[in-house]
Amino acid sequence: MTLEYGVLHPDLFGIDAFLDGIKTSGHFGADKGFTASIADRLHIDPESQGGKEAIFSYYYDKIIGNGVYYHGFNGAFEDAIREHGLDPQMRHWDNDEVRGIMEICAKAGSPIFLGSSGIDGEGRTHYSSTPFITYPYAAASPEWFSEFAGGAYAPGEKSSAFLRRDTQAAKDNVAALCDQMQAAKPEDVRARRSYPPITVVERDRITAFFTKYWDMFAGSQSQPTVALIPRSAVNGRTLNLPRTFATAASLYGRNPHEVPVEDAIGTVRRLFADQDSSTTESIPPEKFSIVKLPEPQRLFTKK
Repeated sequence: MTLEYGVLHPDLFGIDAFLDGIKTSGHFGADKGFTASIADRLHIDPESQGGKEAIFSYYYDKIIGNGVYYHGFNGAFEDAIREHGLDPQMRHWDNDEVRGIMEICAKAGSPIFLGSSGIDGEGRTHYSSTPFITYPYAAASPEWFSEFAGGAYAPGEKSSAFLRRDTQAAKDNVAALCDQMQAAKPEDVRARRSYPPITVVERDRITAFFTKYWDMFAGSQSQPTVALIPRSAVNGRTLNLPRTFATAASLYGRNPHEVPVEDAIGTVRRLFADQDSSTTESIPPEKFSIVKLPEPQRLFTKK
């Protein structure tokens, strides 16, 4: 929400009051906070009909009409992105190496799916119309490694080892996966009741693979980061959203005079959240700005 606020008010006008409202009311306070900040900036009454229309128009113009898309990524990629831009053909790892590990696991009967964006989604840059999922996506970037270091196969909290940058938990996860893939008894393999186990050499290969990419993706430069991409820089979807206060208010089936402007803004925000997309075109670095997000260690407590 603070990212969205920064797009609405690049000079962070009224940010302290907005944050106080979020602390008190959480997500439910955001719509009111946006409304109050615009009303203060424009010096208008948010309860008057003219004020509602002006506030809604200001929000729509700044956030939707001339707003941004959000692309979260691992801070380890920042230097390359600043140099080359968001290039859908560029990957910051060796996909053949990743596939090699997937093949070892699949051969041992433990297929792990290392993320659609890194493997199946090659050749596309994905972005979100709202910042709601930007932080978890950026903190877990790249998706395939987050799955490898924990994912669905790891129990409980250990499944989020990479998200929390918990080195020991991630090592334990990979070791447990290797133990599982080496546990088949010869007689069960001969009887085709089990898949053949991985070899010592294959285990060493998996361990070295983990160490190489953990150091790369969970190191000191891995702070979650987001690129703010102006809507004009990409060919996004055609928006089918209410463009005026009266239209947004009519969705409530009530007289627009009875609908608070924060409710109308909230409606558009939720509808706009469904406008995520992707592009196959490169976005040059001068077309977007980059913002650092809080480190995962500040938000997740290791246990």
